[in-house]
Amino acid sequence: FFIYAALFEEICLTEKQPELVPSDPGDLNGKSAMILIHGFALGDLCDEDSQTNHFQDLISNPAWNELVSDSFQVFRYHYPVNRGLNASGADLSRVLEETFAPDTRFVFVCYSMGGVVARSAMELHGMYDRVDQIITIGSPHPGTTWAYVDEAIVGDWPFRLLPHQASSRD
Repeated sequence: FFIYAALFEEICLTEKQPELVPSDPGDLNGKSAMILIHGFALGDLCDEDSQTNHFQDLISNPAWNELVSDSFQVFRYHYPVNRGLNASGADLSRVLEETFAPDTRFVFVCYSMGGVVARSAMELHGMYDRVDQIITIGSPHPGTTWAYVDEAIVGDWPFRLLPHQASSRD
């Protein structure tokens, strides 16, 4: 129990800033930016060397790099999972708009909660017209039972997506 409590505190109570890796896109040379967006499970704690990084096997695979290198420059987007889905979508939109040229096109590849964050950025925060494709893997688009967990028990928990709702409330 104490291990889970420590992980919960590290994941959900620590204020971290959203970050794009690498942080400087440089010249994309006509390529689209592929943004990899992690899910909830230990998302904030992931770095490229972490075994919990959902995309590490993918981005370290030579076949994957050969497949995407001609058309895309790949970035990882890390976000704090304790901010709520709407705030996380707004953060994603803001970071992309501050980092990339206005004509940059995006492809989102998302795992779990990352897909809902990407949808929030697209549907509620102005990214819809800049995204060519969104690929979601295991994202709870129809909602999640976590949305029904008593707020008095868990406080401002990020799982606010109720079934048939496009986004969360903060």
